[in-house]
Amino acid sequence: LLQIPLIEGNLYADSITAEAPAVAVINESFARRFWPNQSPLGKRFRTVGSDRWIEIVAVVGNVRMAGDLNAPLTTLQFYRPLSQSPKNYLTIALRSALPPETLVTSMRKVVGSLDADIPVSQAGHLDTHIRKNLANMDLITINLGAYAFMGLLISSIGIYGVISHITAQRTRDIGIRIALGATPADIQTKVLTDGLRLLIAGLILGVLGAYGVNHLLSLGMSEFGLPGLLPQTISVIALALVTMLATYIPARRAAALDPVEALRAD
Repeated sequence: LLQIPLIEGNLYADSITAEAPAVAVINESFARRFWPNQSPLGKRFRTVGSDRWIEIVAVVGNVRMAGDLNAPLTTLQFYRPLSQSPKNYLTIALRSALPPETLVTSMRKVVGSLDADIPVSQAGHLDTHIRKNLANMDLITINLGAYAFMGLLISSIGIYGVISHITAQRTRDIGIRIALGATPADIQTKVLTDGLRLLIAGLILGVLGAYGVNHLLSLGMSEFGLPGLLPQTISVIALALVTMLATYIPARRAAALDPVEALRAD
């Protein structure tokens, strides 16, 4: 049902009783930790505070907790039959081709027929519960996206202002270059080169900063899927294009300067 692969052994029968020898199913991490390079089937273990030995009858794959961005308290997992390890509450998963809403009423009736005092709560589609658990993270993601867009816009305006200011301060220098034979293409290249230096410096600092933020996020939310290489590459390309566009306008304006007017500038 949950698509957890059975790696070795056989699951316990549904008819197993509390008086039967204690058994358990462990995960791969459990098996590799205590019985490396050998089969754990038939081996026994016991939990803290209990003198009862539990025999291992099967090994299954590791699972990750859906909707939980934190690392599990331990990667060692084992499963006990309900008859031998009763719980105060249960989570029941059903798979059906029918809409989940149509199963809720039927499930409540079945549970009520077994024991009318057992309540059924939070019934619904599994994806709905996962999305509910991740609702705050979705809101954070949207806010971060909005902040990133605003940051890109503000950085573009800032780069344009810096390049324009630098170009205005070099008006006389540009006029002298033009008077000495520099072509508009030479002036554009010079201004664009200055902008390119700022771009390279900003990208280096930005990549290092992104690496640091990803590292902090991985420490706090180890199960959080961080952006891969493709989104980061797209961000770098977008920032480079915006930067070059913000630099091109001052470069074109500088190339169109009248050398006589430029030499008269203070």
